[in-house]
This record gives sequence, C-alpha cells and structure tokens, in this order.
Amino acid sequence: MAARRKKPASQYHHGDLRSAIVATAWTVVARDGLEALSLRSVAEALGVSHAAPAHHFSDKASLVAALRVEAWRRFADALEAGQGLRAIGRVYVKFARAHPRQVQLMFGPGEDNEHAARAWALLRAAVMDLLGPKISEAELDAMSAAAWSGVHGLATLPIAGGDRVTERVLDVLEAGIVSARR
Repeated sequence: MAARRKKPASQYHHGDLRSAIVATAWTVVARDGLEALSLRSVAEALGVSHAAPAHHFSDKASLVAALRVEAWRRFADALEAGQGLRAIGRVYVKFARAHPRQVQLMFGPGEDNEHAARAWALLRAAVMDLLGPKISEAELDAMSAAAWSGVHGLATLPIAGGDRVTERVLDVLEAGIVSARR
C-alpha cells in the first residue's frame, strides 16, 4: 500500500477558516472590486479546496452579507472615536475616503444590522448633544438624517480643497442644524 502524501503546509489551512475567507475576500474586493469576488477565487488564494468555503458560506451572496456586516462594524467602531458631531463628521469622511469599496458595500442592498444601528445611534447622540435634550424625537431624527446626508455627501463626492473644505462644510452643516431647530 502506497503511503499517503501529505499536503504541504502552505496548501493546508490551520485555524479559523471562516475568518481567513472573510479577510481574503476583503483583499479581493479592495483590489479588484465586488464583481471579482467569488468563493472559488477566495479558495484559490487561501490554498484550500474549492468546496472549503461552502462549509461557511453557501454562496457569494452570503459572503457579501458577512462582508457588509463587517464593514458596518468597522465603520461604527471608527465613529466611536469621535466626540461630537464635528469629530464624527471628520471620522466619517476619513473612513469613507480610505475605504470607498467598504462604504459602497455598506450602502448597497442588504439587511440592516446592529452595527448600522449603532452608527446611527452615535450620530443621533452627537446631534442631540449639539441641540440639547429637549428636542422632539421627530425633530432629532430629521436633524440626524440631515447631518448623515450632508456628511455622507461630503465623504463620497470628489471635492477639491481637502481638509480646509471639509472643515468649512462641517461648519455650515453644524450651523445649519442649530439654526434650523424649531
């Protein structure tokens, strides 16, 4: 009986395959875009069988859903570093410009998740801090949506002027929210 050949260590995955699949998928998406992502390409990059990712993700859509949740988690974690609407706005812009494909994925089709809700809650709390606790829920939601829309536009539009323009737009946004309060 012939001895079984052992796979070289470089072709065998040890440890947490699910996390390795997600990390490799991020690399593919960052480099080539979401269109280039497939379970097969991830398996090849990891040196595992083409069937191995199917133990963790039934198809590309389930992998994309996991990436979307992870993108929202990273985003909400980043926003937690900001104190106040202006600081959160700066963090938002920095994150979106550094990770445009993650932002595209976050705002693409998919279900809401607890990290998206956490990001909204952080922004909403910053608006409440700016306007005070006596604001109505409806007004707080409207002002928070205005803030989110303004910062998202700032973050995703190709605007010349860099930090100087970003700061001025945040000035206008903050002043507009304060003055629009009924």
